[in-house]
Amino acid sequence: MYCKVIVDIAHSQVDKVFEYSCPEKVQSGCRVKVPFGGRVTEGFVIEVSEAPSFDVSKIKPVREVYDEQPALVPECFSLMQSIADRYRVPKAVALRLFLPSEMRLGRVSEAFTKYIKLKDPGISLNKAAKKQREALENLKDGERKFTEFCEQFGRAAVNAIVEKGGAEVYKVRRERTPMQGEEEEYTPVTLTPAQQNALNYIENSPKPSSSYTA
Repeated sequence: MYCKVIVDIAHSQVDKVFEYSCPEKVQSGCRVKVPFGGRVTEGFVIEVSEAPSFDVSKIKPVREVYDEQPALVPECFSLMQSIADRYRVPKAVALRLFLPSEMRLGRVSEAFTKYIKLKDPGISLNKAAKKQREALENLKDGERKFTEFCEQFGRAAVNAIVEKGGAEVYKVRRERTPMQGEEEEYTPVTLTPAQQNALNYIENSPKPSSSYTA
């Protein structure tokens, strides 16, 4: 697979589309790390294809893929071109507007949820360890979220059965959902004449077609 990338460098001399080889998981809109001019830099994938546009021997591979799901949607690229043409700024500068600065600077960490599950129901417990016994019995019904489990039985009791080998704690990475809690139903809206003209302009804007190897 091959992808066309806009490198995240705000300079008119590199305001072009460059081509790299990439893994199959790469999608248009993903952020990647690519070799460029003797160093490694970040870039935005704007197109993916099965066939290269250049001599394969001259095409370098993508070093790293940041996103499992695209960080940018196709509409961003159309608007990018309009912003770049109107305000005479590099495409990379326009694309930065669609991403939080924390994401670009690598400050957004992965989110995890901790769970606890039964490991050995036959561990030896003191007769006075009522909470530990109740917690262990509860886990026979299945895994539980660790924080909620601690609130129910007490962190000391939970930690005790974990240390004794009766239960184990593990983490599951969760997807961040920017629109969590929002209604999924979409209600069409009527655009004003000015809004419709702006939409028509974006949809009819020419897409970048030229690409280069880094």
